[in-house]
Amino acid sequence: MNTMINEAYETTPKHNKQPMYGLQVDKMGCRVSISINDETLGNYFDIGGFSTTETINGHIVRSGNQTLKVMVYPRNGAQFIDDLAHIKLELFFVAQKGDPMDSYKNLKTIELPKGLKDKKLPYFEINVPFEANVPWDYSSFYDNLVDLRKVPDIEKKVVSEYEKIKNMIVANDQNSYVNLRVKNKKMEYETFYMTKDEIKEYIESIAKDATPLENKEVLPIKNYELVFEKGGKKVLLRDKNTRDGIIRVEYGSINTEGDYKGQKSKEMYLSPNLILAKGKTEFESL
Repeated sequence: MNTMINEAYETTPKHNKQPMYGLQVDKMGCRVSISINDETLGNYFDIGGFSTTETINGHIVRSGNQTLKVMVYPRNGAQFIDDLAHIKLELFFVAQKGDPMDSYKNLKTIELPKGLKDKKLPYFEINVPFEANVPWDYSSFYDNLVDLRKVPDIEKKVVSEYEKIKNMIVANDQNSYVNLRVKNKKMEYETFYMTKDEIKEYIESIAKDATPLENKEVLPIKNYELVFEKGGKKVLLRDKNTRDGIIRVEYGSINTEGDYKGQKSKEMYLSPNLILAKGKTEFESL
């Protein structure tokens, strides 16, 4: 593990200028899915109101034009988007990682247009272009990946790969699991300007998935949908209804009372992103 952490830090490019891009998400009365440059940032399907701040550097491949896509769905139990739906997104920029909040610059504010209730829409989409200037360029990395939409029997192959990953978690095969999951994390290390301690914490959080947790149970892979992103260069499985990760791990103490009596107290939802380099036959995790 220490060797892996040292190598990751030493081979990651360092930058004096560390611009940060982020998105403040506030929503209620609807379900929202947000992507940056054809890659999911988050699925906010929580019942009721929800607020969070997301850093989006890891979704910016290179400087230039970027696209923020917002997909809005009716709240749970509703057929159409109604007047209870509310969204406010603030796209922001800060010139240097760690700068105070008062130095943040608001680039865009996105809200739902008025009158959607009368249109009886089961879905509404907003596309927002913006510019970013970053000190990295991963274009060549993505150019060297196969368009997985063109691979024969791709769904069968992806499900098989997910079963292998699930079995690593079941067997607590931490070595195989970590080696698979961290191989292509250089972009995350660089775009978040991670220190050595941050890289250590990040890799250890991944390793936790394949450790012998209390009352650990890994559930079968079912009720999934196949999702292509990055123009087909990346694929994953996710829960068809909730859009959570499809490899579900339950663990922790057993609840002894209340609505969750008999259930474990903690859970993880995992959906590794898979890629295939040109000239290769084995999937890798992104």
